[in-house]
Amino acid sequence: MSFQFNPKRLLVIVITLALLGGGLIYYVKTSDSSEGKGPFGLDWVHLHQGFNLLEGLFWWGLGCIFLIKNRAPSPQRTPALLAVVSCFLFGLSDFIEIKTGSWFQPWGLLALNLFCGASLIVFGFWYWKVRPTRSSTNSSSTQ
Repeated sequence: MSFQFNPKRLLVIVITLALLGGGLIYYVKTSDSSEGKGPFGLDWVHLHQGFNLLEGLFWWGLGCIFLIKNRAPSPQRTPALLAVVSCFLFGLSDFIEIKTGSWFQPWGLLALNLFCGASLIVFGFWYWKVRPTRSSTNSSSTQ
């Protein structure tokens, strides 16, 4: 059994996690519990740090997936390796956020986040444009 990377499933997972995280943050901010406390009595600061830790690990894991999937030389390898670097830097920025408590201060962290986000968006558009379609892969396998 080989590992099949499915970008659509990854997108569904990311959107689901973002919605759950956003809902949890909204709950924490609007709850009537004691000031600064989140669900189950957790301190908001520690909850925020936990989310940043999970997000950093997520980006590093995604970078590892891109790295594993693009080991062989191919035309897609260079852009994919740039996506790997962006994922690892994005994860690093989340680990820095644990210490600073903010994604936009200091300004270098803001610049790093903007660079990584923009590069991943560019990679996504590039992948969308050059990805093999089912009809082209089916026709080449039947010949």
